[in-house]
Amino acid sequence: MNPASKSPLPVVLDPVAAAIVAQLKQTISEQDRQIACNRQALVTSELMIQKLKEALRLERIKKYGVRSERLSDLQLELLDLEPGVSSEDVQGEIERGPLPESSASNQRAISRLRSSGVPARIILAATSCLRIWNV
Repeated sequence: MNPASKSPLPVVLDPVAAAIVAQLKQTISEQDRQIACNRQALVTSELMIQKLKEALRLERIKKYGVRSERLSDLQLELLDLEPGVSSEDVQGEIERGPLPESSASNQRAISRLRSSGVPARIILAATSCLRIWNV
């Protein structure tokens, strides 16, 4: 290697090798542009998801009344799964306090319960038990 050279790679004089290097640089450049586009799409999607979550929360609060503003998103979701929700149910959820964010394994268990057709009140009871036991 030439000590005066700034590049750690030797100078390539072979035209075939030079063409390969040029093609690889072009491929890298195209991939960098694609990564930038993908990142922008991801940011846009995340913003849209956040906006939709907020709109869904507002709709649920409108559905269950002003007192339901104190409920967490998970509690509102569980109320949505119930076939009939009374104002006493909403008040009971408020008194219980917010449900903790569940661990990944607890979340998978809840998803399995939902997909198997378990009533929402049973799922709510199970998540309440997990909260009590700090699991």
